[in-house]
Amino acid sequence: MTRKILFSCLFIYFSCLFILLSFSVPAGSAETPGKAAYVIKWGTIAPENTVWGNITMQASKEMEEKSGGRIKNIWYFGGVMGDEPDMIRKARINQLQGMALLTIGISKLMPELTSLSLPFLFSNYDEVDCTFKQVWPMVEEIADQKGYVVLGRADVGFSVFFSKDNLEDHKQLKKTKVWKWSGLDLPMEELAGWIFGMANFVTLSLPDVLTALQTGMVDTVYATYYTAVALQWQTQFKYMTDVDALGGAYAPALLLIKKDVFNSMPPDLQKIIRETCDKHFTGLRLGLRKDEAQAKQELVKRGIKFTRIDPVLYNLGRKCMDLSIYDYYRKPEVDLEFLRANVTKCLEDLHATAAKDLNIPQPTPEGIDKLVKVFTGMEERFFSHKVVNRILQARDQCVMPEKASPKSK
Repeated sequence: MTRKILFSCLFIYFSCLFILLSFSVPAGSAETPGKAAYVIKWGTIAPENTVWGNITMQASKEMEEKSGGRIKNIWYFGGVMGDEPDMIRKARINQLQGMALLTIGISKLMPELTSLSLPFLFSNYDEVDCTFKQVWPMVEEIADQKGYVVLGRADVGFSVFFSKDNLEDHKQLKKTKVWKWSGLDLPMEELAGWIFGMANFVTLSLPDVLTALQTGMVDTVYATYYTAVALQWQTQFKYMTDVDALGGAYAPALLLIKKDVFNSMPPDLQKIIRETCDKHFTGLRLGLRKDEAQAKQELVKRGIKFTRIDPVLYNLGRKCMDLSIYDYYRKPEVDLEFLRANVTKCLEDLHATAAKDLNIPQPTPEGIDKLVKVFTGMEERFFSHKVVNRILQARDQCVMPEKASPKSK
């Protein structure tokens, strides 16, 4: 009986020791022959049967082959892992190790970079590429501070307005029901209200937009041409704005991997990942830009007409954003009196020019204070004055004398 008890105790001891040792080995670090040492799960809301899906799968296969099977990539396309805020939460608990993020995800993970999507910041892809080349070290530094390594940049495109009704009528602008992406904390109401005169916003997650359009919950969205086609939203619209005539807000995409996962890999695998991404992302950007141009042509063929937002309102709004507000951010230090003076001048110009035709009210101290708080609030919650200043410095150096359109080059 004593011998049986002794053997039982030894068996339990060694079993526990084996289990303990098994759990003490970091996941993905064992160099087991014939088995991937590093399994990387990636998430994106982009559909699989797209340029994004095709090129990322090519790059993933190339990484696996060059690594001799030590790397295994698993992609979850089309929002299988949820909306972008969901993917970020899953990355925190290591259900995902990498993500391709658009504006909503970037605003959650690296809010400082939300400034890259401010209205009228870029006029064309030449300016985008030139600016990113200069600020890329800053982008990498910000990602590093958040615990990520940024592997590449792609384009979603330039976002424009799609609507069921013609937005040339200022009264229609005021009553149109505009989709706001759930989780995007930028004060889009204040910005769009100031620049375009919009007043009604409906907050929805991305998967709910099509149903909302079908039921009339919303009738206007802000998106790229390709997005409208890929998500079947174009079936609900009659009008859209022309990016070549009115511009839009640039929408970037970033490919990120968790820093602790990347740093756990030996240098040769890190090199393979970086070099493969560098190789494929240039082609990815060109492919996405081509798809965007083709999507615009397809929408025109389907009968969707171009609409022009009231030129008086639009040009004044653009002038206020492009000159007055960006002039504030061009200053090296915060100067609230300068900002207040700019906002006041814009509101006074808007009233003087369009008060009769568009029923624009006389600016009030309360209205001026509200807009000043919008911009100071963005600095407190999102991007620092220093980050926007650096981006604007780079952008200003890149602006060409004769601006090209945002079409693919």
